[in-house]
Amino acid sequence: MRGLRRGSRGHTIAAAAAAAILATVMLVEVPPAALAADAATTSLPFIAKVGDPPGRNDFRSPSAVATDGMYLYVADTENSRIVKRRASNLAYVAQVGSAGNGPNQFNEPMGIATDGTYLYVADSQNNRIVKRKASNLAYVAQIGTEGRGANQFRYPTGVAVAGGYLYVADRDNNRIVKRKASNLAYVAQVGTAGSGTSQFKSPSGIAADGTFIYVADTDNNRIVKRRASNLAYVARYGTYGIGTDQLASPWGIAADGTSLYVADTDNNRIVKRRASTLANVASIGEAGSGNGQFSHPFGVAVKGSALFIADADNHRVVKRSASTLAFQSQVGTRSLTGTNQFCEPHGVAADDSSIYIADGCNARIVKRRLSDLSFVATAGSVDGSSGFELSYPEAVATDGRFVYVTDSNLHRITRFLASDLTPVDHTGVPGSGDGEFAGPSGIAIWEGSLYVADAFNHRVVKLAAADLSWQAATATGAGPAQLRYPRGIAADGTYVYVTEDGGRRIVRLRAIDLSYVDQILGFGGSDRFGEPAGVASDGKVLLVTDAGKGRIGAMRTDSLVVLGKVGTTGNGNDQFADPRGITWAPGPYVIVADTGNNRVVKRGF
Repeated sequence: MRGLRRGSRGHTIAAAAAAAILATVMLVEVPPAALAADAATTSLPFIAKVGDPPGRNDFRSPSAVATDGMYLYVADTENSRIVKRRASNLAYVAQVGSAGNGPNQFNEPMGIATDGTYLYVADSQNNRIVKRKASNLAYVAQIGTEGRGANQFRYPTGVAVAGGYLYVADRDNNRIVKRKASNLAYVAQVGTAGSGTSQFKSPSGIAADGTFIYVADTDNNRIVKRRASNLAYVARYGTYGIGTDQLASPWGIAADGTSLYVADTDNNRIVKRRASTLANVASIGEAGSGNGQFSHPFGVAVKGSALFIADADNHRVVKRSASTLAFQSQVGTRSLTGTNQFCEPHGVAADDSSIYIADGCNARIVKRRLSDLSFVATAGSVDGSSGFELSYPEAVATDGRFVYVTDSNLHRITRFLASDLTPVDHTGVPGSGDGEFAGPSGIAIWEGSLYVADAFNHRVVKLAAADLSWQAATATGAGPAQLRYPRGIAADGTYVYVTEDGGRRIVRLRAIDLSYVDQILGFGGSDRFGEPAGVASDGKVLLVTDAGKGRIGAMRTDSLVVLGKVGTTGNGNDQFADPRGITWAPGPYVIVADTGNNRVVKRGF
C-alpha cells in the first residue's frame, strides 16, 4: 500500500530508497519440468479461486472517518472500501467498494468527509475525489486524474466539506485545493513544496468549520490555520517532537468550531487544541492496543459529544468523548487472517500436487492442494521462537523437496520442507556484498540454481539451491542492461526474465552468466505493458502479470508471439487488481496471486 507510513508502505521503491522495504512486490517461479509443450493460442480460462473477503467488523488499516452524528463512515483503506456504521453503537449498516478504478471501486482510499447528504472520498491511489450519496452509498460523480492541473491530483489523502465547498489535501502536489461541493468544480488552490507560510510538505489531513480550514502539514510536523474564503494564512503551531506543542507526522484533523482534534500519528496520540488560538487543551495516547493506546492513528472525526478515531495499525475504530477524550467503545479486528484468507499475497509456486503462497502482510507461507485449492498447512511468524520467523514474505519457489522464500524486510532467503513447511535454514544479512541482500523480492529455481531479485542492490543473484551458497551476481550495467529495483524473476535454463518495480519492461538475461540479452516491452505491437510484475517460464512459454493494467498474458519465449491474454482491473472472475505473482502448475494450469483482491486464482492454459 502506498498511504500509511509513507517510506515503508509509501512511495515507489525509487523514492523510498534506503527506507524500509515496500510491501508491494511479486513472485516468480518455475516448475522443474516443461509444461506447455506445443503452445497454441489460449484464452487462459478461469477455473477456481480462493480468498474470502473481509468480514463486516474487520478492517485493514482504516485511515479516515467522517460522521454526520447519526452515522459513521470509515475509509477502510487496505480493503479498498467504505463502510457505513451507526454512530451510536458502531453497528454495521452497509459498505461499498472493492479494489479497482470503476465507479464502485477504490484504490486505497485515505480520506472521507460528509455534509449529511453526500460523502466525499479521497480515492488516493486512483488520484481522484469521488462523491456518493450518504443514504445508500450510491455513486454520484468524480473528478481527477494523476497530474498537477486544476482537475488533477497526486495522491490526495484528506478531504473536508463546509459551507458548500470541498477542500482537498493534495498530498504529493503539496497544495490545498478548494472546489464546489455541488459539482466538484475547481475554485482555488494554495501551496508549493516547502515550509513557508504558503507552503506545505506532504499535507495529508484537512478540516473545515466554514470560516477556517485546518491543515495537517504532515512532513513539516505542524498544523496550519487558513481562511476558508480565500485560503489566506492565519496561524500555525508545531515542530517535530513529543512535547506539548510538538507533533510527529500528524495526519488526521477534525474541527467542531470550538476545538481541534489532531491525530498525532507517529506519537500515537490524539491531541485536543483550541480552534481559536491553537492552544493546547489535552491529549491522550501512547503506543499499544489498550483502551488508552493507539498504533498509528490516522483519522479523526467529531460531531457533538462524540469523537471517532481511525486507529490504523490496530485495525479498529475507537469512539471517545469529545470533551474529556475518555474511552467509550470500539469496533474492529484485523481482517484477512483466516485459513481461507490472504493479505497481499505476492508470490506463488507449485509442484506436482501443491501450491505455495507468500501471504505478505500475514507474514506466512501457505500450502494448498493444487486440485481444489483446499488448505494444507501454514508457516511463518509463529516460528519466531526458533529463529525462522517471517516478516514480509514476497516470493516463493519450490523444487518439490524444499520451498524457498524471500523475505524483503529481513533481507534473507529461508528454506522450508515442502512436505510440512518445517523450517530448515536461511541465508542472508542486510548489505550489498556476497551473502548479503537488500530487500530480496522475486525468486526462481531451475536445475539446482536459485535466482534472486535483490531489489535495493539493483542486481540478480545466483545461488546454489543445495546449500544456498553464493554463485554469481549481475554487474551494475549501464543503459538497458542496468537493473533498477528488480522485483519479479523467472528462469528456464536458457534465460532469466526480470521485472522492475514500477517499470514497464521485462529484462532478459542469459541464465549461464546473467549477461544482458534484450528487453520485452509489451504484448506485441503498440500493446505496451502497464507494469509487468510477475513472470514464469517453462522454456517455451512465458507467463506475465501486468499489474498496471490488471491482466495476465502468455507469449512464446522464442518468438515472443502472444498466445493469449485476459483481464481488466476489477474483482470478477476474469478481472484482477494489481496481480503480482504467477506460476506454472502441472495440468498445465496457471496460478495467479491476485494481490489487490487478496486471492489466489487458478486458470487453464
